[in-house]
Amino acid sequence: MLLLTYITSALIILTKLLDAWTTVRGIRYPEQERNQLVSRWMKKYGINTTIFIVMLVVILIVSISQYRIVCCMHTIWVMVSYIIIGLFLSYANLAVAHSNYFQRHNAFTRWLSRQKNYRYP
Repeated sequence: MLLLTYITSALIILTKLLDAWTTVRGIRYPEQERNQLVSRWMKKYGINTTIFIVMLVVILIVSISQYRIVCCMHTIWVMVSYIIIGLFLSYANLAVAHSNYFQRHNAFTRWLSRQKNYRYP
């Protein structure tokens, strides 16, 4: 089970890297970012800097979470919860990367675009 948490952590980071790569590849102006909070950060700090900082924060959070699972919270419920949440986050990152790469919505990004914090296309 512990091996699955390591795989989940790697999936989260890998899919976030794909999301960041496709975002850098496709975005030219902060207004193109649909997440209003990230768009404001991009205006203030720059596109590449914001994406890099978000990526570092994700790596830091995943690393701390994995460390806590290994050293302190080595229970089946914590590991199963981490795997389920991690797989959902990986799916979300992959769906956004797919949408960025092909420049069209998929089922997840259509749902995401209807949420309050996101701009409508």
